[in-house]
Amino acid sequence: WPVMEGFTLGIAIVIALQQMPTALATPSIDGGRTVATAWKTIKGAIDSGLNYSAIFVVFLTLLVKFTYPKLAHKFKIKFHIPASFLAIIVSSIVVVIVGIDVPKVGDLPKAIFHVQKFELFGLGIYELISAVIAITLLASIESLLSARVADQMAHIHDDEHKYKPNRELFGQGLASMLSSLIGGMPATGAIARTGVNIRSGAASRLSAIFHAAFLLAVVLILSPIISQIPTAALAGVLLGTSYRMASPANLREILRTTRLDSSILLITAAIVIFIDLIWGIAIGTALYFLFTKLKR
Repeated sequence: WPVMEGFTLGIAIVIALQQMPTALATPSIDGGRTVATAWKTIKGAIDSGLNYSAIFVVFLTLLVKFTYPKLAHKFKIKFHIPASFLAIIVSSIVVVIVGIDVPKVGDLPKAIFHVQKFELFGLGIYELISAVIAITLLASIESLLSARVADQMAHIHDDEHKYKPNRELFGQGLASMLSSLIGGMPATGAIARTGVNIRSGAASRLSAIFHAAFLLAVVLILSPIISQIPTAALAGVLLGTSYRMASPANLREILRTTRLDSSILLITAAIVIFIDLIWGIAIGTALYFLFTKLKR
């Protein structure tokens, strides 16, 4: 468990750092590690002058996201609205009414499906094998890690309701095959989307189906409305989700346990942040078993 807690903490910080360009309304810097990129982004934003309008939208989004659940509980509001969804709506309305000049999502592409035509034996199949293997392994590992963290966030402990690795990978493999035929990307689980989903009240697999159906409706019907959403509001939602994922209260409790557990947690988190999430899990797990064996 210290490895998984460290992984979750590391991912939470990575997600937060990745939001810096959007939150500060400054161009993102391609390449480099997440920490270095975030630092350059923040430094560049300060040097060129902070966009206080975007920062205001971020804080407004966070304010609604964290205060609405408390107000709903206090006033016993029975109709459930995900706090993140409400935060985006409120921020978007304020931006439009007040006339705040911040970057918005903009126009969405109208075309959805692009049927691909290709010659199977003219693709240089042998040259693609290494890339295919790498993408498959990375997508599979990230998906299973995301599912594992999702079980923890949702406090699922019984085997009946835990995620099923075989089903997960089979479904994603089938989805990736079909997606590729119409120009889509490989399907993979992502902790950012998963975290927002769970924190918004998702309790079953129907949430993923509803999510996909809503995205389709957005592209087909709601594009003019969605185009007016300030990107800073989306960054605010993900920053709030990162904070909830990190769970400072839970983190303080863990750090008060044994020195071994707290050390493994911090090492795993640091590797996830500064190197890579897969290396973080691998090295953290190896160190945990090594130190446990030496301790015995």
